[in-house]
Amino acid sequence: MKIETIRQPGSFMLEGRMETQEALDLRKEVIEELEEADGHIGLDVSRLECIDSAGLGVFVSLKNRAEKAGGSFVIDKPTGEVLQLLEMTRLTHVFQINYA
Repeated sequence: MKIETIRQPGSFMLEGRMETQEALDLRKEVIEELEEADGHIGLDVSRLECIDSAGLGVFVSLKNRAEKAGGSFVIDKPTGEVLQLLEMTRLTHVFQINYA
């Protein structure tokens, strides 16, 4: 999976497949930028092909860290399999999601 910082600290574009190792890599990279980003995390997942349970767990962990730091956690542009999984697990009710 490719992780690219975009626009500003705390904003990332994810591309490819997110399985266990990629999820751990994402968690590490985002946590390293969390303070500089004032606790705000934005993940553009429009190019993310699929995500497994480890990836969803990292999303929940990052959301909790962001909120604890007084920030926010936003998932941008989920599509396809990623959107279906978020809906099926009802995480669309947990995360702030921008669909456009």
